[in-house]
Amino acid sequence: MCRKSICFMVLLAIGLPGTVTAGELVKINFQLAGAPVPEGYLPDTGQVFGDRGNGYTYGWSQDMTGQTRDRNNAAAPDQRYDTLIHFMRTGAVWEIELPPGTYRVFIVCGDPSNADSNNAIELEGELLADDPDGLDSFDEFEFIVVVSDGRLTWSEPAGTYVKPCFIEIESSKPLVEATKPDPEDGSILADTWVSLSWRPGELAVSHDVYLGDNFDDVNDGTETAFQGNQTDSFFVAGFPGFPYPDGLVPGTTYYWRIDEVNDAEPNSPWGGDVWSFSIPTNKAHDPSPADGARFVMADVELSWTAGFGAKLHAVYFGDDLGDVNSAEGGPPRAITTSMPAGPLEPEKTYYWRVDELNPPVTHKGDVWSFSTVPDLPIADPNLLCWWKFDEDAGGTALDHSGHGQHGALEGDTQWVDGMVGGALEFDGTGDRVVDDTAASYLNDLDAITVCMWIKSDLVGTNKGFINGEDPDAGDNFVTMRYDVAGANGGGTNVLKMAVTSTEGEQQLESSNSAQTTDWQHVAMAWASGQQLAFYIDGRLNAPTDNYPATTGTTTGCTKLIIGAGSNDAGGGWDGLIDDVRIYDKVLTAEEITEVMRGEPDLAWNPSPANRSTPDIKQATPLGWSPGDRAAQHHVYFGTDKDAVDNADASDTSGIYRGRQNPASYVPTEGVEWGGGPYYWRVDEFNTDGTIAKGRIWSFTVADFLLVDDFEAYTDNDAEGEAIWQHWLDGYGVATNGSQSSYPLPPYAEKTIVQGGRQSLPLQYDNTAGAVNSEVELKLTSPRDWTEQGITELSLWFRGDPGNATEPLYVAISNATGAPAVVPRSDPGAANIDTWTEWVIPLQAFADKGINLANVDKIAIGLGTTGGAAAGGSGVMYIDSIGLFRAEGAAGQ
Repeated sequence: MCRKSICFMVLLAIGLPGTVTAGELVKINFQLAGAPVPEGYLPDTGQVFGDRGNGYTYGWSQDMTGQTRDRNNAAAPDQRYDTLIHFMRTGAVWEIELPPGTYRVFIVCGDPSNADSNNAIELEGELLADDPDGLDSFDEFEFIVVVSDGRLTWSEPAGTYVKPCFIEIESSKPLVEATKPDPEDGSILADTWVSLSWRPGELAVSHDVYLGDNFDDVNDGTETAFQGNQTDSFFVAGFPGFPYPDGLVPGTTYYWRIDEVNDAEPNSPWGGDVWSFSIPTNKAHDPSPADGARFVMADVELSWTAGFGAKLHAVYFGDDLGDVNSAEGGPPRAITTSMPAGPLEPEKTYYWRVDELNPPVTHKGDVWSFSTVPDLPIADPNLLCWWKFDEDAGGTALDHSGHGQHGALEGDTQWVDGMVGGALEFDGTGDRVVDDTAASYLNDLDAITVCMWIKSDLVGTNKGFINGEDPDAGDNFVTMRYDVAGANGGGTNVLKMAVTSTEGEQQLESSNSAQTTDWQHVAMAWASGQQLAFYIDGRLNAPTDNYPATTGTTTGCTKLIIGAGSNDAGGGWDGLIDDVRIYDKVLTAEEITEVMRGEPDLAWNPSPANRSTPDIKQATPLGWSPGDRAAQHHVYFGTDKDAVDNADASDTSGIYRGRQNPASYVPTEGVEWGGGPYYWRVDEFNTDGTIAKGRIWSFTVADFLLVDDFEAYTDNDAEGEAIWQHWLDGYGVATNGSQSSYPLPPYAEKTIVQGGRQSLPLQYDNTAGAVNSEVELKLTSPRDWTEQGITELSLWFRGDPGNATEPLYVAISNATGAPAVVPRSDPGAANIDTWTEWVIPLQAFADKGINLANVDKIAIGLGTTGGAAAGGSGVMYIDSIGLFRAEGAAGQ
């Protein structure tokens, strides 16, 4: 759900005062006639404007009864969201009579059955719009309006698809501050004078005007900024006889404020907001490429924004800063503000300057610079394109394959830390990286592998991350995306991908619940005559659907886009992407595993994992896998990221820890409980004497000892990694009615989680001879529950109101002797449908004879151990089991 707000709107319409009185709230639900009316609401069933017989006069400019809907959809939060009117007829208007005054208005639009609304509200020319992707089921709009002439009027902007659900209107206090500044706050004015105007506050008799070029002076209301008190709601500056008689100064930002005055009111004056406007500079500005830009294409076109009043331009360009800075007398150019500069040499810095001419005056420009892309060697003849995203700044994604397939950043794509070096962050609304020339290397291939690291901000989405064409909702030419419901295989939360060859299209839908908010490496491979193959984190995935093999060569690609691709034309990736590679062959599983590393000469596979939160027992020793040519390792460690990044072997501050043979290191000062973040780096000293500088890794030490967070389990039962192979349950045991996983993969719960991406689904059935259902884990670590000052066991659980009410308990045991059972005092724990933390003092187990220094097993169950009475069934979810010091857990 998306919330939109606006501070102020004035509605002018024709009509008689309505019946809403001060402090009164009227709530209207748009619905089908005969549908249940939500409590406290009045119905609007699409009738033409008139007296509704309920004390209010409201309705439509035309009959809308045929546009009402009652969805009867369980996905609707409540009845108000389940009904709506299709507000899509040209010229349709909805109004309600209101007495003049100020109102708070709250509107919800949307459709529980269709996420196709482009909701926009227009109130007497004032527009408040939803994001144009139409993906939200509902949108909320909240604002303050002033009704002057008796009717609040709501119309639909052309080209939108609004579905109102309900509206709430409440009378409010008078709007006493000045509003609606003209020019709008932050405006750019191409002139040296200004006429300021504003909407007066409702109680204002006169206005104190403040204007100046210093924000603090205007904000503080100093004498310097005070321009006087007046009754007019406009103010002129920049002419003789007015403030700033010589004109406003180009390149200056001016600030202004209006305080509303009424001496008869005790709260007067009412201070206003500080607004601003700017006069453009006389100098050329806003250069493209930006000043200091790196990795600029060799065929770049220079452009800039003309200085205020410029008639002609003189452009100076070269590779010597002094020459460009001192140059004079360049030939004037026409008013066009762009010019080609290339072709330029690779990996070279260039300087340029634009002087603006407004004869007889010349405004000398600043000297700008940029550097061109490097000439990179071909790394692998089969590697067509390799975007590392390690540049850290700029508008270009370098192609490290050596083929020059550089990408251009679009939107507000951000450089961030990634899985293997840097990465790019995409916000789903136009952020992407594009190579418009990619048709030359994506088509005519008889084999292809596409792989990258991705990290989504959300699951249960249809947004994609790579496309071979502009998204059009039917894109199948080298594409990969998340997909909520696999259309062909019937899966949920899958990854969907496609390659189209000259002989037909191939699609694949991954295994269920493959979407995650963790980093995952994805690889799609195809060859003529073979089906698509898909790998997640180096493992071949078992798809829910896979088209038959086709022959031929790839076709249909027009460009390469990273950060876009969806089941609609507007869907973009929400999250991070790192290390994109495209090969003209099918990579083997071993080769994909090697690719996941990043650069082969660098240290990799850090332990603790980068950006992880291990407990204090798992935090050290630091470990890593050596680069392919490493003979020894330079180790750097500290708590200052920049210091660790910038240090070298000459460092004497303690960051540099020396050169060593082992691929592990224990900081001499140790790490602290709950400490960090800690930063570390390993530079590889190679066999040929060169040094490969490593990446910066980090970790934070948890303030608990981890018992189990269920994140390490997989669906690979052949390797003993399934959750049920560790949490032993009652499968095949008549007296134990539990199961610790689902019968088929995915074994763990992927959606209902307290933290991370998995939880344990504890299914219990205390019938047919079973009186309790219990799952049990044999511990390897931690077994000493007395170390580090820990005093409490914490676990999180979640039930369901439909579960049978059974008591929840935890039991721990030593290698010999009976377990100690601690039941939860609340007998209805199984019916709690929100994640709840249960904190148990460890002394409760010690009091029952358990040696806390050597715990062997932990069990979780529902029912009565040793009881005789049968019970009921249900499913509980368990997550995040840890051992805390007394202050570490949230509570009982």
